[in-house]
Order: sequence, then C-alpha cells, then structure tokens
Amino acid sequence: MALNVEKPSKFEMIAIPVICVVIGALVYSGFYFQSPSSPQNKNNAIIIVSLYYGEETLLKKEVKSGQSVLDALKAVANVSTSYGGAFVNGINGIYSDSQKKMDWFYYVNGILANVGAASYILNGGDVVRWDYHHWTSFDMLNAELADFPSMFTNGYSGTVYPTIIIYNQSLYDSALELKNYLANSGAKVTLKNSSALTSEELKYCNIISVGTTSFGTALNSMWRDLHWAYHIENGTVVNANGTFLKGAFAEAAQSPYNPNGTYACQNVVMLIDGDDSYIKNCVSVLLSGNITSFELFVGVE
Repeated sequence: MALNVEKPSKFEMIAIPVICVVIGALVYSGFYFQSPSSPQNKNNAIIIVSLYYGEETLLKKEVKSGQSVLDALKAVANVSTSYGGAFVNGINGIYSDSQKKMDWFYYVNGILANVGAASYILNGGDVVRWDYHHWTSFDMLNAELADFPSMFTNGYSGTVYPTIIIYNQSLYDSALELKNYLANSGAKVTLKNSSALTSEELKYCNIISVGTTSFGTALNSMWRDLHWAYHIENGTVVNANGTFLKGAFAEAAQSPYNPNGTYACQNVVMLIDGDDSYIKNCVSVLLSGNITSFELFVGVE
C-alpha cells in the first residue's frame, strides 16, 4: 500500500437540468500485441498535491523525470517523513492523523502505487498525484479518474497495456468518440463486442465498458469489492448512501481479473453506466478534462 479534517465529499457532482437529456500474444480487431508498449517520449513529469480525493488542488508542478517520486516531491514542497524516511506523513504543513485515519497517498497516472515513494522512478510523461484523504479497509480506491486519461496513455512504471472499449450498441457514437480521443492521446485502443473478450484480454488489457454490457454488469456486481461510490441497481444509479439518482457515472479500478492481484499496478478497468443520455454527457466531461474528483457523476439528485 502506498500511504505515502474529514473530507467534505468523495464525489464529483455535475448538475444537469432534468430536461437535458507478462502478456501473451493477442490478436483482435486488427491489433497485434506481443507486449505492452512504452509511453510517449516526454522529458518531464507532473507532481500534483491535492486534498479530499482531488477536490482541492494545492499545487501542480512540472519536474524532471529520472528521479524518485519522493525527491521530486521534496523539490516542490515541504515534506515530512517517518519510518526512516520511507513514509510521507506531511506535505506543506498538512499531516497524517491516525485517529481520523487521514493520510497521504500517491497515485501514478491514476493508479495507486504499490511501492514506496523513494522507490518509484519517474518516467517522462508521468502524472503523480499526492492526495490527502480518509481511508479504511472498506474505502480504498486503487485507481482514480482525476488524472484521466493518463492510466491509458502512460500506464505505470513505463509500461502501457492495450485498451479495449466495449459498449452498448445505442452508445456506439460515444464509444467511438472515446476511442478516438484515447488514440489521439497516444493509447493503443480498439472497440470490441464484450461477449467476444478472451480470457487473456480480461487478464492483461485495460477494459472500458460504456453503457450496459455483460462485462459492465459483472463489474457492477463487484462494486463493494472495488470500493466504488456508485453502482446500478434495478436499472438506476445508486450512490454509496443508497440514494437512487438520475444520471450516469464513471469509475475506475485496477483490474480484478489480473492474476497478479488488484494492486499489481498493471491494467485497469473502467465502467461508464447509467441513463444513456447522461452517459453521453459523462463521456463529454471525461474528454473535456474537467474532472476534479476520483469518481465522476453527471446528473441530478
């Protein structure tokens, strides 16, 4: 676990009027993958420091790659450490609180890191987020959307896995728009029917489900294990408090299908689901980059 005030909210809420509506050889849909690709060649990385699941950004600085995450953080912020320097317990005067279970966590390209900050060496293009938030064993997000689409374009530790987008046929246009956006951002991505996913693809690819698909339904059934704030129940979006909502959501997690475990820092899954008209808006928000929390909800209470 990369641990490195109570949070006002864990969710990104965007109000819309109700009237608005490693890996083996893989061959599929014209793509041939023998191994994950490298990220685009960029010289620098980004360090972000934020609070409460990304809701408040304290700083965002460009740093040189080739150094450790810890050294990069020390170059742009005042840092306190414990356990011989291996654990970050304070950034710019905000400290861990064991009684309230508030700590600093760091994510690399949206993926919760599985090594200490002194051990991860920055690659060009990495986006590293240090976020201060509450945690329990029942509330541990291992992937976040505030830095979308970096998990699909930059991966983790210099390794980028191929991405498959599956979709409900009624949402083909949104799925295609998402595919083109990711491809233009440098991801290796294709569209595919969810019923045709192979076991190797499930294990070793990033997979995004747009709308109600068989794969999305399977992910939805795991929402508690994935620590997601939203899920679908009886065809309607439900939040963590059990409130039914009109809208759509997007959530991400490290893949539960990866044989190396859900903290392997390899491939991720993402679910975009809810009312079709709001899913289209949800995709638009994702592509706008205007995300200020680890999870995204678009809709009305």
